[in-house]
This record gives sequence, structure tokens and C-alpha cells, in this order.
Amino acid sequence: MNTLTITDLTGEWENKFLAHIKSKDFFNVKKFPNAKLVITGDNGKALTGKLTIKGKTNKIKVPYKVKDNAYLGTMTFDRTKFDMNYGSGSFFKGLGDKMIHDKVTLKFNVKTK
Repeated sequence: MNTLTITDLTGEWENKFLAHIKSKDFFNVKKFPNAKLVITGDNGKALTGKLTIKGKTNKIKVPYKVKDNAYLGTMTFDRTKFDMNYGSGSFFKGLGDKMIHDKVTLKFNVKTK
């Protein structure tokens, strides 16, 4: 979790954002330096598995496609299922433009040899 990076921010805002998502409000990387995805199934279009973040494990389905020796896909999960409730409209009312969406999306491109 310490290797998280941001691709759409630079400079001061990149540093502030990374510090905040690594803090206790979100991933708490000091206490939970690792996340884990255990793949339990593959139907050729989606992986099924168990995602563990902050010591909490939840089932997940990850759609993907194969192109030129690479697996391309997007994994989406609900951060509140992993005790990341900061700024969540599901837990706190009246946040207005301070609300942070519950869904976290990670895009991946895994190349094979």
C-alpha cells in the first residue's frame, strides 16, 4: 500500500492526496501495509476472489479482457466495506460537495511473457 501512486495530480496536491489516502481516514498504511487479492475463480471474462484491505475481507468480481498477452480490466469495490467511512454520504448526511464517493476504481494492465 506504500507504493500507491496518483497519475492525475502533481506537486503539492499529489502529495496532500497521497498522504490523506494513506492515513487512518482511508487505507491506514502504517498499520496495514499490505492489501491482498486472492483469485478463487475465472470464467474467461471475470475473476472472482477475495479482497483484503485493512484486515477486512470481502468477495469481489473483476471483469477483464485479454489483448496481446495482457489482461486489461477494472476492479471496483466499496471502500466502506473495508472500514473507510471518511466523507461517505452513506454514513454522514449533509456533506454537500465535501462528500467522497464510496466506490473505488482501479484499472489494471497485467502483461504476460
